[in-house]
Amino acid sequence: MKIYRFWRLLFLTATATILAGAAIADETAPKEPQAGGDYILVEPPQPMRVAAGKLEIREFFNFSCPHCFRLQGPFSRWRNESDLSDIVIIHQPVVFERYHGHYARAYYTMEALGLAKEYYGKMFAAIHRNRKLLNSKGRFINWLEEEAGADSDTAEKVYDSFTVSTKTARAADAAAVYGIDSTPQFVVAGKYILNLSISGSYVRLFATLSALLEKERQSL
Repeated sequence: MKIYRFWRLLFLTATATILAGAAIADETAPKEPQAGGDYILVEPPQPMRVAAGKLEIREFFNFSCPHCFRLQGPFSRWRNESDLSDIVIIHQPVVFERYHGHYARAYYTMEALGLAKEYYGKMFAAIHRNRKLLNSKGRFINWLEEEAGADSDTAEKVYDSFTVSTKTARAADAAAVYGIDSTPQFVVAGKYILNLSISGSYVRLFATLSALLEKERQSL
């Protein structure tokens, strides 16, 4: 009798655990995301800067932001597990103050040199994992020369160029246009703002992101 009660209790405990896990899964993966609870609406919606038939995810980031760094791993896993054949991901640096302007210039310098794809994540790691100070033009260019083999004179000219200056100014405008006041945040299809403050977890954040992309696919 005692053995029976033991196994019955074990069964009930396991069942309760499974049901609790299912409840958490339902809670963290909304099938129909709602404004206010899962995302914020962009007012007014902004046009996407992508080809017809494509959808845009705009990642607002700052290289000095530790939350942006911690997001990179979950974001990378989500990308690897998702069908993004019709998705364009735009890394959008923010410009809130002086150092953020530098980091935006750094990103656009790497972009102009064809290094952004490979060294975007590496710059995050250098700052937050390896504790490198890259908060000035000289330090950034020295790092780019050491890590990527970039010519320092060329990199400095690009950093100070009219093109990079223009893109940095537009980055400052973009944060204001989309109503971005902190990082990291995503804007999906120019309509929806997602962040961890709203979602509460990476699971819910990326489940919401997937659901919104599917919703926009239906309307294309």
